[in-house]
Amino acid sequence: EGVAEGGLLRAVYQPVLSLRTGLVVGFEGLVRLTEGAGFPDPTSLFMAAEATNRTIDLDVVCARTVLAGAGALGTDAYIAINVSPRTLESDAFSPLEIVALARRHGIAPAQLVVELTEREAVEDLSKLQAAVATLRRHGVRIAIDDVGAGNAGLRLLSEVDFDIMKIDLSLVRAGAHHAPSEAVLRALGAVARQR
Repeated sequence: EGVAEGGLLRAVYQPVLSLRTGLVVGFEGLVRLTEGAGFPDPTSLFMAAEATNRTIDLDVVCARTVLAGAGALGTDAYIAINVSPRTLESDAFSPLEIVALARRHGIAPAQLVVELTEREAVEDLSKLQAAVATLRRHGVRIAIDDVGAGNAGLRLLSEVDFDIMKIDLSLVRAGAHHAPSEAVLRALGAVARQR
């Protein structure tokens, strides 16, 4: 709670480049801890939030922190924010909060990508699907994050409408040296092309 309310988070923006052109097409907005946050790294902070049922609060604060500075990145590139499936499944959260927050900071919903994180497993698929549908109706794109690691598995790929698939780096590296991993990468490519 103190991290969220005390301004102990800062946003960083990781550029996303097009492999075809080499140009920046988007930014993934991430948070980093400032001095005195009391956690060694963001992963520890998110684990503490999950353990104390504060995931929604932390997701909202992180989105607010990232979107507050994203307007300066321009309108030619998208901005991606990470949101837990647990947040989108919750009755205590409305996906329209993300849309309103983006607009408040001068970011059009069509410029926004919500990345479903792999930290927590999906518990209520129908609520997650409804939240994703609401976001997509407002022009927000959906990404499945870290496919091949954590909980971002076949269930999300097969049952959630998504626009972007982000494959975990460990799977990409393994695909370069290991035939079964390469086969998985090819299959994921086929799934992505069908979207």
